[in-house]
Amino acid sequence: MFTDANTTHFTLFVDGLKKDQNANKPVDELNKKSNFSKPTGIVSNNNNSESDSLNAGLADSLSELTSSVTSGLSGIGSSLMGGLGGLTKSASSLDPFTTLQQANELKASLGTLSNKNNNSEEQDKPKSAVDRLQILSINGYEGISTLYAFEVVLVNEHIRFDITSLLSKPVFIAFTPDGKNGDGIHGVVNAVKRGSIGQHYATFSIVVTPRFTNLMRRTNQRKFVDKTTPEIIKVILEEHGMMEGAEGGYKTQFKETYPARDFCVQYDESDYKFVSRLCEEEGIAYSFRHSATNHTMVFTDANPYFPTVADAVKFMSDSGLVADSKVLKYFDVALATRPQNVSWRDYNFQTMKQPEGNSEGKLSEKANEAQEPKLEFYDYPSSGMDKARNEQLAKVQIERLRADHLVGEGYSDRSDFHAGYFITIEDHPDIETMDAKKPWLITHIRHKAYQPQVLEAFGSASSAQSTMPSQLSKFLDTDIELEFPVENQQQGYFNVFTAIPQEITFRPKHRHPKPQVLGSQTAVVTGAAGEEIYCDEYGRVKAQFHWDREGTMDENSSHWIRVASNWAHDGYGTVVIPRVGMEVKVDFLEGDPDNPIITGAIHNGVNKVPYDLPANKTRSVFKTSSSKGGVGSNELRIEDKAGQEQIFVQSQKDFDQLTKNNHTVQVNNNSHLQVNNEHSETIKGNRYQHQLAEEHHLTTLDRKTQVMMNDYKTVGISEHETIGTIKTVQAGMEIHLKSGLQTVIDGGLSLTLKAGGQHIVLNPAGIWMTMPVWTGGVPMEGTPSIPLPPLVKGNSVAATQSPPVILAQRQALLKGQPRCEICEKLAAERASQGNA
Repeated sequence: MFTDANTTHFTLFVDGLKKDQNANKPVDELNKKSNFSKPTGIVSNNNNSESDSLNAGLADSLSELTSSVTSGLSGIGSSLMGGLGGLTKSASSLDPFTTLQQANELKASLGTLSNKNNNSEEQDKPKSAVDRLQILSINGYEGISTLYAFEVVLVNEHIRFDITSLLSKPVFIAFTPDGKNGDGIHGVVNAVKRGSIGQHYATFSIVVTPRFTNLMRRTNQRKFVDKTTPEIIKVILEEHGMMEGAEGGYKTQFKETYPARDFCVQYDESDYKFVSRLCEEEGIAYSFRHSATNHTMVFTDANPYFPTVADAVKFMSDSGLVADSKVLKYFDVALATRPQNVSWRDYNFQTMKQPEGNSEGKLSEKANEAQEPKLEFYDYPSSGMDKARNEQLAKVQIERLRADHLVGEGYSDRSDFHAGYFITIEDHPDIETMDAKKPWLITHIRHKAYQPQVLEAFGSASSAQSTMPSQLSKFLDTDIELEFPVENQQQGYFNVFTAIPQEITFRPKHRHPKPQVLGSQTAVVTGAAGEEIYCDEYGRVKAQFHWDREGTMDENSSHWIRVASNWAHDGYGTVVIPRVGMEVKVDFLEGDPDNPIITGAIHNGVNKVPYDLPANKTRSVFKTSSSKGGVGSNELRIEDKAGQEQIFVQSQKDFDQLTKNNHTVQVNNNSHLQVNNEHSETIKGNRYQHQLAEEHHLTTLDRKTQVMMNDYKTVGISEHETIGTIKTVQAGMEIHLKSGLQTVIDGGLSLTLKAGGQHIVLNPAGIWMTMPVWTGGVPMEGTPSIPLPPLVKGNSVAATQSPPVILAQRQALLKGQPRCEICEKLAAERASQGNA
């Protein structure tokens, strides 16, 4: 059991100054201004106008009392001096509260006898209920990258004291009577509770936590675009009044440079869990620095930034010997098997590669001696889009996994030990084997203090706190695994702690996993002002989620979000870009709120379907809208209503079709083509047309036809041609007209035949010729008509054939000579006469 070195009294300073010029001054300065210093064992409320006497400690009260007696006891009997001397002599044997109470009563009785206090306005006034609060016990916990919480049990003679007056007040729990050098814990009263009520006193408990605890009570859903982790933390903390670099705020000490996160979502998380999670992902630790007036949160990513406790702690085993100073009573180390290698990979869609990072853990000498097995930690995805980022994350992960493979455990009464501080150990008997000679970083520490003498002032020696259930676990987000080696309550201050050696980098554990999005969500596509379609080179778009209260429905609503397609490959696939204002369906890869992907679009009460439903429920429609600001659309509509089946295609402007090989169209009924302007058709090869029934052709204006080579036409029966005014036919060499029975040329009023410079004219006046008529002669044979029949292509019916060519005509064609049917007839007659 510890001796006098451990019977220190503990002090609670309450800072609640309002409308007071001293509001931001240190406690020591306020104490000096009030003609006292070093308050002990009593709560001071700086918000009370009577504060000149509220923080007077036992030693100072006796000193002031002695001074008053020296200057103002003239005329007082020796018995009073004897009484005063007896009080002073016995002061050391009384508990602080009783001694102080009796001293103040005696001081008040002196009243006008003291030259110092002969003014009635300067006489001490009765103490308030707050001033009579005394600390009975302290139970607290600290850890790197976690909240600290201290439960303080208080005793007060005013059983009706309103403990709620302390709620939300900044306080400093001093582990020494004067609270010098910040040897204690500063925080905010987060909870108050009334405990047991005795005959002369009542107990109360308060829980003191950092300002950072307020972040546990605000839950949010928000996003950060292109922000680094330190930038995101800055936004969150400053919203809670914790300013960077300010007293009572926070500061950063970073060795690494952190990349911007494309899209970082706080998804249904408290601000505390969100900030803690980001720190854990990056390997950033945070701890707290305390002073008598404030506490500061410090973020760091490297061991050298952790401070060191000023004085080395001496080791002295708990053997019952009296220690002249506060010492380390117990220290031992423990080893545990941990992975030695980390591999982490992700997928980069821009390169279609899986960048991978690897890192090996640093082995201590102890680990080398233990011959750890080769164990690997492999995980996917890592959120690293390149190898360098994955290497960084793998390094952080292996340091995290191995941060507790070598852990020291200690037990001491050093009240200046805090989480996030290095300590050095002296005089350890096994200093080499235990690696005790190196600095050790305290990672977790549990504090406990007890001063039962405050109960003696009320005539009680029982433990008042035994009937008060602890509230501590409600304010910690981690299980308290540290246990004191002695279960019975001891007077004084003690702590138990865990620590890691200096060469092992501390990394916070993954205690706050990223929330997962269960299922899909919908969002609204956004873009820059004036844009209807806003995308990047990959067809990604921006969108604002319905839970986003801070978004402004513009290009800053999100990062670029990938859009899924039915089919996608190198240079081919389907591309349909969601447009600004569309409601889209969003899934999340691996359930990660930071990794959304758009998988569809959804109609709603504002963006309605193209055709009224359910009236047109049999229609399947793909309809676009002209952009920008267009009123038209392209459309593909499929109607499946029985008896009215239809495929409708609309092109708002041009319709271009390319067939690189055959193009076959079959219409089983009617086909209609209407061209409201020009129609042009170019065929580089042959054209075949098979008309099985009639063909009707109407040209309202001119028709111009040019055949660059031969023109063949066959009419099966008759051909009728009507020309309204004039018909001209011109042949470069020959025109041959022939009929099987007769040829009729009707000139109407006049018929003219011209050849060889001569002519014949037939008109109503007669027949006129330029030459006399001669008998005999041989008629000229014209080139016979030999039209070629059209070829029939495809599955159409064959074209109607022309009448067969007779044998004589075929022979003439073979000889290349003209054929005359009259000559053939005369020759046949002569042949018959000769035979006769």
